[in-house]
Amino acid sequence: MEIQIDHARCNLCGHCIDSCPAPCLGFDEAETKLEVFDLDLCLICRNCEIHCPKDCLVVDFVEWEATREFRGMVRRVPGRRQ
Repeated sequence: MEIQIDHARCNLCGHCIDSCPAPCLGFDEAETKLEVFDLDLCLICRNCEIHCPKDCLVVDFVEWEATREFRGMVRRVPGRRQ
């Protein structure tokens, strides 16, 4: 998963930061650019994307290595419907 930011469209209004329940988005030190501080804190609620009036944020779900690894760990349970 990644959060893509179109910096050319962003007007630094802060709606994305205000709507985020986790502290993963914020402005850089000079407050001239929106940044993802810690993607591990993201709850994948997409509030930042939904509340952005300029549509400059996209929460992109990409398949990562662990997903493929977990897929191999899933077992079928005998007697359960498939």
